[in-house]
Amino acid sequence: MGREPLQGLRMRARRGDWPEPANSNLVKATTAARPGGSGWPRFTRPRRRRCDGWRMFRITTLLVLLACLPPASALACSCVPPGTPEQEASRAAHVFIGDVASMRVVTPSVSWWTRLLIRLGLEEPPHQDEPPEYAVAFRNVDAFKAARRGRFTVLTSDSGGLCGVPFRVGQRYVVYADEHRDGPRASICSRTALARDAQADLDWLQAHRGRIP
Repeated sequence: MGREPLQGLRMRARRGDWPEPANSNLVKATTAARPGGSGWPRFTRPRRRRCDGWRMFRITTLLVLLACLPPASALACSCVPPGTPEQEASRAAHVFIGDVASMRVVTPSVSWWTRLLIRLGLEEPPHQDEPPEYAVAFRNVDAFKAARRGRFTVLTSDSGGLCGVPFRVGQRYVVYADEHRDGPRASICSRTALARDAQADLDWLQAHRGRIP
């Protein structure tokens, strides 16, 4: 059927005799009701499908950005600021003051089952570039809560990104340590600090010795 003149289309629309479009994928005509019973056609553009290539580009970009993120060990330590000496002493499992006698690197233990999975290629071996863990031995320990007097050992990381405490041999510290599966652990998220910088903690701990919950 040939194209009708524009005037003829208008006349047919006024009579309500509007033909269906030849190609509904290109143009969709709907008639809006009018008070007189007739209507004018309303043309709407068909909804275009999203381009699959653009979607794949966005997914690929997201994956590249995720791959460029630094490893967890390089991220900054995130924790809630410590509370008062009373709050931190009540929360911690061990509270004491002592001198750092030695620090040794702790080699992570790998079970026989994990070693078997690594040999079979079903699990990746431990990352060698991760910051080491240290077992920090204290002497001249004066315990305020739970810790043994004399000598006591806590664990910590060598990286501030893992919230580790930068202990130094020969220095005296006030330590608030939490109990973990592998032993007592100290972190910078507590009030652990050099003794010379923690006089307020020492005053409160001395005043409440034996009465810390």
